[in-house]
Amino acid sequence: MKKLLILSLVLLVGSCSKSSRTPLAENEKPVYAQGYTARTSSITADCYASPTGVDTNTGASISLAKQHIQTCINAVSSGQTVIAEQGTYVENINFNGKNITVASEFINSGLASDITGTTIDGNHAGPAVTMTNGENNNAKLIGVTIQNGYASDMNSTGKGGGIWCYNSTPTINNLRIIRNSAENHGGGISASSATSTQPIILENLDIENNNGGAMGGGISLNDINASINNIKLINNFTPYGQTEGGGLYLNGVTIVGDLEKLYVYGNAASFGGGIYVANIVPNTITNIKNVVIANNTTMYAKGQSDDCGAMIGAAGIDIHIDSSFNSTVNIINSTISTNKTQGAFTTGGLGVTIDSSNTSSFVNAVNSIFWGNTSCWQGFYTEYLNQILVNFGWGGLTNSTLRASYNNIEGSQTEVFSYSFNGATPMPYPFTTSTWLAGNINSDPLFINPVPILTPQGSENYSISPSSPCVDTGTNAISIGGQSITIPVDDIIGTARPQNSIVDMGAYEIVQRSATGQPGTQLTAQPGVIPRSGIPSNGTVIHLHH
Repeated sequence: MKKLLILSLVLLVGSCSKSSRTPLAENEKPVYAQGYTARTSSITADCYASPTGVDTNTGASISLAKQHIQTCINAVSSGQTVIAEQGTYVENINFNGKNITVASEFINSGLASDITGTTIDGNHAGPAVTMTNGENNNAKLIGVTIQNGYASDMNSTGKGGGIWCYNSTPTINNLRIIRNSAENHGGGISASSATSTQPIILENLDIENNNGGAMGGGISLNDINASINNIKLINNFTPYGQTEGGGLYLNGVTIVGDLEKLYVYGNAASFGGGIYVANIVPNTITNIKNVVIANNTTMYAKGQSDDCGAMIGAAGIDIHIDSSFNSTVNIINSTISTNKTQGAFTTGGLGVTIDSSNTSSFVNAVNSIFWGNTSCWQGFYTEYLNQILVNFGWGGLTNSTLRASYNNIEGSQTEVFSYSFNGATPMPYPFTTSTWLAGNINSDPLFINPVPILTPQGSENYSISPSSPCVDTGTNAISIGGQSITIPVDDIIGTARPQNSIVDMGAYEIVQRSATGQPGTQLTAQPGVIPRSGIPSNGTVIHLHH
């Protein structure tokens, strides 16, 4: 009877039509389809494109569609809309300074299938999408897959492989960006040198298997304001020598709002295998919230990330404050776990580099988990736990740069180190009662399914179990050094915080009540997991744990 019921449910799911299917909950959708609701009234395009169209057509309707997206772009003006029907467009498009919308039918349907089914393929002939003529937030790219873009030159404009933005701040939403490459900056996306105060908007993106050359395997942002939210960065890397930011590279970037809801897994670079942050803008506060950084590595070349021996940086997130005075980075409700670095004087988890003369800048860690991160810096070819390392450059080891409260740090203070180029031996970080604050614990977080380093993405689950010591042990409100730090109102997949009276530690808030109000049922989902075989193609796996 049970087998018959399961078979019936599978057949029912498989038979649902596009129009009759029950809408998915937001956290059931792939990340690239989140944050967008199907419209009650459709947007009509000013020009339609279809792979079966003819470029001499008017583009006024689907039946009169043009064959290429670029031909439509050439035909419209700022404020107008191009809609590409499903299919593959082998071309390299350029917005040419027009503030237009280029989208798939996802803009009307809200369906993930319209994103996966509508592809701009750069054919390795150049960036798949170019915006370099002052486009602003009204230039929008929505609901397509970008693949096989390529940037061959290593010029100062930081040409990106998948999407290249220079002196422009477009809105880039609900995309899959896969298998693009660049010789220098940004295999997936590169954006730089924007004179506008408007931020580039990057939201609801799945960025996987891109090669960024030297900086930013997934995303490279330089000297620009940016709004970054709900992005999945998987298996991106920078393979050339001493490289930075396997998943995400930020240099001189002002974050507008918070850097929030990132899932950073399996990326690799020499410095900042997951995320590299450099030249933080002085007099700014950067909040990093609801971020999972797991299974990232440092390396000199792809495939060498399981060795020890080179002097290279943090595998998880590498933050360089240097002489950026009066700047603060807050890491809030994040999970940094199972990252590994292969170099001398490095860390698997969080790395901070700051000039010893800079006594006005700080990194605050609150409600976060640092667990299972390893490095080889204490002895070549020998692996050690190492959660956090603060590097003071050529000065002493006396700054109170790092402040921690209500975190789960494996090894407690014994796995937090400091280092100065003046000395050859890292030392325990000089915590005081004003920097090692209340609420820190050292206890196995009991992740649902943590996985060993170099495990392919898909089976891992860094949400916490109902019996985790991280449940209800964070803080709902905190002020450090006179700064009030805002705790996020939800978690990485949108679950409201707190579920009980106190916020959980880490990126995931556990749901401890069933629909009937009984304790013990947990709902967890990895943000943006691309469905695997046997799972309906419109969503992710939802794991129920009792």
